[in-house]
Amino acid sequence: MNAIKIKDFYWKYPNFAGVESNFALKNVNLEIKEGEFFGITGPSGSGKTTLCFAMMGLIPHHMQINERDPKSYMSGSVMIFDEIVSSIEERNGKSFITGKGVMSDKVGLVMQDPESQFLTMSVKHELSLGLRLMGLNQTEIEVRIREALRRVGMEDIYEISGKIHPAELSGGQKQRLIIASFIAMRPKILILDEPTSDLDPAGKIEIIEAIERLKKEGNLTVILVEHNPELMQAFADRMIVLNEGEIVAEGTPDQIYSNIEIVKKYNVYTPEIAELKTGSKRFTRIRDFISMIPKGAKFESIGRKYSQVQSKTILEVKDLDFYYEDGTHALKGLSFEIKRNEFVALIGQNGSGKSTLSKILSGIEGNFKGSVRIANLDLHDSKNRKQMPYHVGYVFQNPDHQIFSRSVYNEVAYGLKNMGLSPSVIDEKVKSVLKSVDLLDKINEDPLFLGRGQKRRLGVASVLAMHPEIIIVDEPTTGQDYKMSRDIMELLKRLNEDGTTIIVISHDMRLVAEFCPRSIVLNQGKIIYDGSTFELFKNKDILDKASLRPPQIVSLSEEMIRLGMADDIFLTVDEMNEAISRVLV
Repeated sequence: MNAIKIKDFYWKYPNFAGVESNFALKNVNLEIKEGEFFGITGPSGSGKTTLCFAMMGLIPHHMQINERDPKSYMSGSVMIFDEIVSSIEERNGKSFITGKGVMSDKVGLVMQDPESQFLTMSVKHELSLGLRLMGLNQTEIEVRIREALRRVGMEDIYEISGKIHPAELSGGQKQRLIIASFIAMRPKILILDEPTSDLDPAGKIEIIEAIERLKKEGNLTVILVEHNPELMQAFADRMIVLNEGEIVAEGTPDQIYSNIEIVKKYNVYTPEIAELKTGSKRFTRIRDFISMIPKGAKFESIGRKYSQVQSKTILEVKDLDFYYEDGTHALKGLSFEIKRNEFVALIGQNGSGKSTLSKILSGIEGNFKGSVRIANLDLHDSKNRKQMPYHVGYVFQNPDHQIFSRSVYNEVAYGLKNMGLSPSVIDEKVKSVLKSVDLLDKINEDPLFLGRGQKRRLGVASVLAMHPEIIIVDEPTTGQDYKMSRDIMELLKRLNEDGTTIIVISHDMRLVAEFCPRSIVLNQGKIIYDGSTFELFKNKDILDKASLRPPQIVSLSEEMIRLGMADDIFLTVDEMNEAISRVLV
């Protein structure tokens, strides 16, 4: 039986500015079987979230459209378990939108931004709201709340869940909470729109494994929107690639990722293995690549030594402690220095203190103990903290915490105006930086209507325009397609080469491996590693303690070392390809 059937579906968002919109979804025909784990991927802005809204029934039933002409916005149909969710019906020469609309008793939707779904004042109430609406008794509600928290690795807060506001949770914990709230309701279909984007690498696997167990136990149908190829390979039965609102490819994950034409044309993230140059054949799994290596072949690593950047110290932290108002000891005795022109990764599991540290370094939080000096300015002094925007640019993890202007242009121009620059210089800088993050075509739009990935790029642009000495970017590539992620990191690399100090907070270990020579690892508010990124990925104890997973190329290297095919790890695809060119001639 089909859990979801979409036939000849088109959708266009209404535009109240008098400008005709393009269709966001075009001729979508899709069948998803009951109990299937189905994946959706595609470039940023391709219509993935819109398709989720259509499956849920939010589109068109919760949209303000011209009821006299609904066919100009939508055509086709969406069905859930053979019941019509959305369709167009003709009566007496007129068109009407029909269907059951949102079927919250059968379908749950976890959206990209967890904060947009919070409705109550405590974690416990957030989890119980849907259960109370279902009419469950208090005993059953308590059982489901505890079970749902256990499934997402948050059972330790069950006893105090009635006293914690969702805003007090870390970004990753917020995502876990929203997922738990839907798990507790036990829907028949669970739609997950990039649900693990803010989770650490081990947390991503943990959450999807929990959902996979639920699928097997209760015949749950799961639809996962995700850029991460390793998650798709591990869990999805089938998947599609969307581009400009159309389905451009459909198949198993291995079929999709081995199709080089599809991957390149639509900027699809691929397993690193698929980028290795092994002739006409492409591999998508480690075991397949290993199987084709000739017996006796030996891959020589490039050999490397990490050397500290030789320049003046721009950032100095000594014995830094920080407590939140509720008594949480977020940072515990941190001490480190960062030199001018370094490119440093700040990594660790959710709740380890990364964002808290960043807010202190950028002058947002000032009530700390210990010493923090940036460009010889003591951040205990409130006057110096007010000067930090000219020295430190901070791109927030959640772009909605940063964006406040009603146009893309004004958002980027705001800081430049405060610097007293002339209108012509401001105009030149705004257009230049928007072009660099691929948002020039959105220059006059309201940020409210941008996708989350586009908002994140806008946050990056507003900071880049100020040309600060230090740029701190909190998860810069979350929600971006492969090309946009690379473009952002390459842009940061160019700024670093021109003298800007870069600190990147990221859960994407591949990007850390490729761009960040040095890594600082936090765990429960303490620094547990500070040094070479290359050596970090050889240290399994540290990786495990910090809930980190090495890039796929490192995992491949470790297997090759175990089999006697290599003597040291490779860190990037380029390094491995260089070794392949010497061995597979």
